Amino acid sequence: KSKIPVRSVIIPVPIGSYFDCQVSSPCGIVNETGYIGCEDSPYSFYSNDRATAQLIWFEQGYLEYRIPTAAFRKNSLSEIDFSFEICSEAPGYSNDWPSDITVWVNQTEVATIYSKGDFGDRRGRNNPDWWSDTQTQYGVLKTIRINSLGTFEDAVKCTDVAIGSLGLENGYYISLKIGVKEDAVNFGGLNLFGEKFGDYSQAIVVKAKLKDQETVSGQG
Repeated sequence: KSKIPVRSVIIPVPIGSYFDCQVSSPCGIVNETGYIGCEDSPYSFYSNDRATAQLIWFEQGYLEYRIPTAAFRKNSLSEIDFSFEICSEAPGYSNDWPSDITVWVNQTEVATIYSKGDFGDRRGRNNPDWWSDTQTQYGVLKTIRINSLGTFEDAVKCTDVAIGSLGLENGYYISLKIGVKEDAVNFGGLNLFGEKFGDYSQAIVVKAKLKDQETVSGQG
């Protein structure tokens, strides 16, 4: 039999395009030109200007993104990756500031990322000139991969949650939540970077590997 063709779909997700959020102060949201709303005010997270966000931070809570599944219709998902630049959130910055950052997909907890610190010992490569040297500068690029074998953080298996258990092809969207739980062992907040802050010129990137069902059924 001929090999089933596999193709990839890449969906960029701006960090300000979250559908829902719940955050606690200290928190903030900025774009490449300045602050959106007021620092340490959760009200800022509901501003219409949030769509332009390039750096978001908070101590506890979550952001929920809804990723459209139109590209998955008539296909079978074999693997999905979520990649983003992230770090802890300390006052100013602290390279030694551990935080447990949790990732949920379709309301199922799939991974907890251990962040070592809130990095500020040098400027982030993409940061705008107006951003102070005394603040968070860059993060670490993390990839959460889910396939039939389970969930992996940067190629290391972290949970047994497999792609078939999440119902990713069932609805109009996939829910991705990133946050810090109230009872986290390392309660150190998070910073989430867009393409114009930090070291990596990307926001959240979702990459799905698809098997074409029509091709499969046509092989006989």
